[in-house]
Amino acid sequence: MKQGSEDSDSYRLVVLGSTGVGKSALISMFLKGDIERTYKPTVDDIHIGYAWQGRKKCKLEILDTSGSYDFPAMRRLNISTGHIFLLVHSLQDPKSFEDALCILEQIRDERTEQDVPILVVGTKSDQKRPGCVSSAEAELRLIDYMDVVRYVECNAKSADSVNSLFKQVANVVLNPRDRSLSLPVETDSQPQKRSLSFLRRLKSIRRS
Repeated sequence: MKQGSEDSDSYRLVVLGSTGVGKSALISMFLKGDIERTYKPTVDDIHIGYAWQGRKKCKLEILDTSGSYDFPAMRRLNISTGHIFLLVHSLQDPKSFEDALCILEQIRDERTEQDVPILVVGTKSDQKRPGCVSSAEAELRLIDYMDVVRYVECNAKSADSVNSLFKQVANVVLNPRDRSLSLPVETDSQPQKRSLSFLRRLKSIRRS
């Protein structure tokens, strides 16, 4: 799953989502502490960054993908090479969440025999609009996607918010045994007491 390096293990983080949801802004804030003020379409750019979980360092090969659907073969290739995924939607655009669910299905189809962790991220949490997907609705829609280990709402303009997100990425790849134990659903305003794992157990109990 990982590639060796001199000072840390290297993981490919594939960032997927529709055009304009803020994928590049998240990456730019994480790597540079700032975001680009003008929108530029992305054509599959690779960046190297480091995230920390406690004293452990995690080297990330971050693949910032195009939100365009014009190159399905390239998207399949990106999915096949990822060690972990950030699946991004905009809290301003309900359709982008539906697009994220479609990408989840693609990941399921391409990685049928592998346990590949996925974090679903709602961006632009500072600009929520009426009718946007709430954290509670997102939880319910994601329950049956067992590879989804986090749902997070994030503001790409906030360094603290973005750094918290990438600390979770590091935690997921460095502590794989903990994935099923603590899967918080977090918002910028307040961490939620419920978790995806808790809701899955509750759903199982109700079915039985």
